[in-house]
Amino acid sequence: LSRRYEYLFENACALNLLLLADATIVDVNLAGAAMLGFSKAELLGRSAMDFIAPHHQTLAADMMRRSFLAEDTPSCAFDIATRTGLKTVLFAPGQHEVMEGGKVAAILVSAINITDQRRAQDALLEAGELHRSVFHSTTDAMVVLDRSRIHDCNDSDTTLFGFSRQQLLGLHPTDLSPAQ
Repeated sequence: LSRRYEYLFENACALNLLLLADATIVDVNLAGAAMLGFSKAELLGRSAMDFIAPHHQTLAADMMRRSFLAEDTPSCAFDIATRTGLKTVLFAPGQHEVMEGGKVAAILVSAINITDQRRAQDALLEAGELHRSVFHSTTDAMVVLDRSRIHDCNDSDTTLFGFSRQQLLGLHPTDLSPAQ
């Protein structure tokens, strides 16, 4: 049975780290070593905290502390720095305790690289901010319709139609047309 777990640990696509209470890396799989940009031999004996970005160190330390107390730990994302200094975002769905003699002897941290997803998310947010900026700064009256109702409007609409933004939201465009 142990050989099966070793095989799963070593050959997983996710980063797998086996850590002691002081964050010392006692085992790492090949995918994890590749994600960090080091060989397995270079990682063994180092502190996992060496790779956690400063703004996530407190969170990582708290997750480890809670794991060694056998408390539940939530899923979270951590920014890490690889050997080349490249910022990578890892998502860890929680840690798993390795018990010996009724006590937590080590924790297994598994994480996947979500850097590309985070970059795409950031790009979408940036594009949305640009759209909002252009939409609200133009002097042309513009509306966004959702199911033929005004979902959003800019300041030029309030000037043109003489209604507040709140009054315009939800109206049908024909509500703003002169009576026949």
